[in-house]
Amino acid sequence: MIELNLSILIVYLGGDNNMEMYTVDYVKKALLDTQERVRDFKAYSSRIEDNELKAFFREYSLSEGKQAQKLQKFLDSIKH
Repeated sequence: MIELNLSILIVYLGGDNNMEMYTVDYVKKALLDTQERVRDFKAYSSRIEDNELKAFFREYSLSEGKQAQKLQKFLDSIKH
């Protein structure tokens, strides 16, 4: 079971403007960023002709995919 601290985290955007972000918001943002990297690296691997570089981007995409799965598990544990 994954346990996360659900305390409020506050991000100051400067001046009197501030926005409250919760742990779940950070996890969602990280998940979206990671999913974007998966798509990008997968696309790079299909467009590059150099086999070594192609393999690197394919492996990197798979690695990022594993990270996205972990983040999704964290997110699921927060929501339930």
